[in-house]
Amino acid sequence: MSDNTFYLDRCTSDDFFGMKSSTLDIVELLLNTVAFIRQNQGYPNLGNGCVKLVESDSTRLFFFQKEKYFSIILPFTYREENGELFFYYNSVEIDSTFSSALLSLLRYASGNVIAGLEDFEGEIDAVNEGLVNPGQLNLIYRSLLSEEFGYLRYDFDEKNENGKLHPLNHLDINYSNSATYKLGLENMLCEEDFIDVLNVKTDCWYLRNGKIIDM
Repeated sequence: MSDNTFYLDRCTSDDFFGMKSSTLDIVELLLNTVAFIRQNQGYPNLGNGCVKLVESDSTRLFFFQKEKYFSIILPFTYREENGELFFYYNSVEIDSTFSSALLSLLRYASGNVIAGLEDFEGEIDAVNEGLVNPGQLNLIYRSLLSEEFGYLRYDFDEKNENGKLHPLNHLDINYSNSATYKLGLENMLCEEDFIDVLNVKTDCWYLRNGKIIDM
């Protein structure tokens, strides 16, 4: 297993750790994270949290703040060249121009997940200027909206603690309001353990009487 760590500035940290409750939110997070990694490698650790790119059988993005972690699948491949990371969906590079076109399409869709490029093609500057292939853009857009992102979140939540209804330590499974649920924990999770819980190459963890246990 390998990982790359990228430290966040305060503004980006606040944005990344804001409420995510839809697939559109997660895809926007994914694209903004890839753009941040491309543009901000080597940013110093100022205590605002970090993103870790962790590769095992699958590749995951892990987001860490103090006492708050979450993770999603990275559906892109990547390669490193001269210390810089390049991301691809199949053979299409997800560079700044392509990411911007995808983000524009997301924003024009405005919550309508069944909308596609054909509904907004005239509004996307990169398409109008011939900078991206519209067929590739539409295909990747629709593929991302149907992706299973494997979202998992851990919180140490003193502010909202409410006995067994909202335990101090808990896992949030799924991101949408209609599908999410909590698993209460009696013990805290460190960053390394949270990564290990999601590593299919290591022994499974067990939930036992409210404790998550590495057997």
